[in-house]
Amino acid sequence: MENNDTESWKFEFELRQFVDRVTRWPLTALKAGITADTPFWPFHYIIEYGRENVDLFSIQLRTRLTKAENWKPIAIDLQDRFLVGINIYFDWYNKNKTAINDLELNHIFDTMNSFIESTEKEIYKYFPELKNNNKPLVADYSKLSKINEVTFLMLFKNPLNEPKIMEQISEFLNDKGEWTTEPKVRHLVALFEVLKTKGYLKTIYSNPTIASAFKNKFKVDFVAKNFQPTQRKEALDYIEQFNSIGLPKFN
Repeated sequence: MENNDTESWKFEFELRQFVDRVTRWPLTALKAGITADTPFWPFHYIIEYGRENVDLFSIQLRTRLTKAENWKPIAIDLQDRFLVGINIYFDWYNKNKTAINDLELNHIFDTMNSFIESTEKEIYKYFPELKNNNKPLVADYSKLSKINEVTFLMLFKNPLNEPKIMEQISEFLNDKGEWTTEPKVRHLVALFEVLKTKGYLKTIYSNPTIASAFKNKFKVDFVAKNFQPTQRKEALDYIEQFNSIGLPKFN
């Protein structure tokens, strides 16, 4: 039987990652990373597969509702995982429309807004009573850290470095950003060791939190025990593959 309390939804992680980034980063930082070759930086993967993921979410929702005798747990899950964050995002977006337009970032936000609005519409089709239950009295962007688990992006001291690292490890990923190179866990442990040793990562997070961030980012079965001494020793053979990772010293 499907466990709605623990199993993720399609488009859930991508939506959380987008909302977390745009509400935490200055818009000028987003603008600085865009080039003619990367017009949707740093949301290329999210936007490229956004419509597909929203459609998969719609199918997944219908399937869960068809199987469920009680819809209330699903409504609570959708409110917590989607609607609260979406309303915080749109509150932020409405306050930043002018800046978005001035910096010519409309192509990113118009596209993402269409995905988000489609997701909302699908949820409200089955749960119209949720429409007025998600807007905070005062928009609290810090609440996102409670709604969202720590993401791979949030592990970095400088979040602008995350997409740079992703570019440098692209050979290990498929076109959806999922880790495909075997053995997956040992490679990821080796990657973590290199990023940590080079000082790119924060030191405030526990191993379970880091493991969850890696698992969600790369779609790999990754748990805290993978950081135990035995597993780290087994990953040493793969560290050399990531030693070439580098960033400008000022970062």
